[in-house]
Amino acid sequence: MPGSYSEQSSSGPIIALLSRQREVFMKLAIPLFGPRVSPRFDYAPRLLVLSLKEGKVVSREEIPLNPLAVWQRVEKLKELGVKVVICGGIDESSKCWLVDHQIQVIPLVTGEVGRVIKDFLAGRLRARAMDGVT
Repeated sequence: MPGSYSEQSSSGPIIALLSRQREVFMKLAIPLFGPRVSPRFDYAPRLLVLSLKEGKVVSREEIPLNPLAVWQRVEKLKELGVKVVICGGIDESSKCWLVDHQIQVIPLVTGEVGRVIKDFLAGRLRARAMDGVT
């Protein structure tokens, strides 16, 4: 089913999306907790928004997210023109809101944000096991 979680989170569509986006401009967002991907989308205090062109970072901006509610976070991402969110854990309603706004979700990603960005740009980003998250 188009827009379903399994389609949105499998690595094939992610690599295909990146291949298409290398030729155009795209915005990518990563919820932050310090220098790492936040373990929870809905509790991240900050958001890193990257502008990508031809597979390269052309600008980056950190945006404070507190005290925004989850729906306000989703609206902010849409307003900013974000097309992909790389995050740690994410609740089902947030994921559905993002997908409904045509924002692709790459969940269950952990690690230092610099490494995550490099892996995404190289087409080798993979979700990692997160304690307590299924």
